[in-house]
Amino acid sequence: MARGQGIEQELLHLLRHGGLQKDNLAALVKIIAGFHEKGLNHIKVFPKGIPPVYEGLGIKSIIEAGRLNNLLTVILNEAQVNSVVVFPYGVPVFDAAEVVVGLGPTPVGPGPAGVREAAE
Repeated sequence: MARGQGIEQELLHLLRHGGLQKDNLAALVKIIAGFHEKGLNHIKVFPKGIPPVYEGLGIKSIIEAGRLNNLLTVILNEAQVNSVVVFPYGVPVFDAAEVVVGLGPTPVGPGPAGVREAAE
């Protein structure tokens, strides 16, 4: 089983009844497969939205501290990413972090002032 192709087929199979449009789901699953190929392993994927209308997908994963910078660069360069939350684990120096990524259309409205500028 090819690594990227296997995860795509598995996610499409699992999320086919999740309420997302087929073309949107296929595009988002391709993005997740790309993240997986770049090293984002042990992921949990779930639909985002209010049932029965789902507008995107959420991804949750635990990443080692040494790989966090490279993976965040890959994640933040994707246009469909609309949110990223990083929670570090370890005191006083973190050795792993939980990363939660939101994929899909950008939420309506500009959000808090300066958030978009700070992210860029």
